[in-house]
Amino acid sequence: MRSLTWIGIGGAMVLAWLAGGCVPTVDLSKNLDEGFGALQQKNYPAALSAADGVLSQKPPTTTAATAHYLKGRAIEERTKPDDATVSADLQLAREQYVRALELKPPQPLEANLRAQVANVAYFQDDYATAISQWGTAYADLPDAESQAWALYRIGVSQQRQGLWDSADRTYARVVEKHPGSVPAQRAKDRTGARAFYVQIGAFKEVTGAERTLNDVRLLGVAPVKSIDPRGLHVVRAGPFTAYTTAKATRQRLIGKFSDATIVP
Repeated sequence: MRSLTWIGIGGAMVLAWLAGGCVPTVDLSKNLDEGFGALQQKNYPAALSAADGVLSQKPPTTTAATAHYLKGRAIEERTKPDDATVSADLQLAREQYVRALELKPPQPLEANLRAQVANVAYFQDDYATAISQWGTAYADLPDAESQAWALYRIGVSQQRQGLWDSADRTYARVVEKHPGSVPAQRAKDRTGARAFYVQIGAFKEVTGAERTLNDVRLLGVAPVKSIDPRGLHVVRAGPFTAYTTAKATRQRLIGKFSDATIVP
């Protein structure tokens, strides 16, 4: 199962964070650095062990906040065997990030923690929290790429709340502040949308589209067919004004059409 995390940083930031607060013992700094190294290597048990080892020492607040961040990242990113584990791990990771924020860590640790809270909230369909946390974190995120993705995801979250005009304004900011970036290109593609569709397939031949239309109707969903700028015959269900309706429709189709995707 793919990782749910798209914003984050590695162990190189650990010493910079710790320098902003109380300095821990050398061993704790080393343990954290090794933990972030394990995280980058996708060795999640080792990363969790390092974080728990530091927390067991009742470290200074900045060190503890960093350890909670590491633990949350490892929980969030580790492989999930099923949807129930996805939901459980998202909540566990969110709790670690919130605990870290309660310790009032320095920047840029605070901003990265807020970005991770937003990331988890986004995958929990808690778009109001995602917008708030990414918005608070944006100015203090450590690099332009993280800022671009945060701003873009705010726009996506606004669309999923039905705040179409607000989303367009946010996308315009992405394009203005981060020109040439991947988020800027995606923002352009999503600008102007006022409804959701579930895209089921795109076909070179009309016969493939017609077969899919019939199969979709048999599932009790009313599809529509159009031709995109590439000349492909596109089969979609919709339009849906509410993202929740589009999501429920995709769930009905996903068993037979595994590539069904909500657009925008």
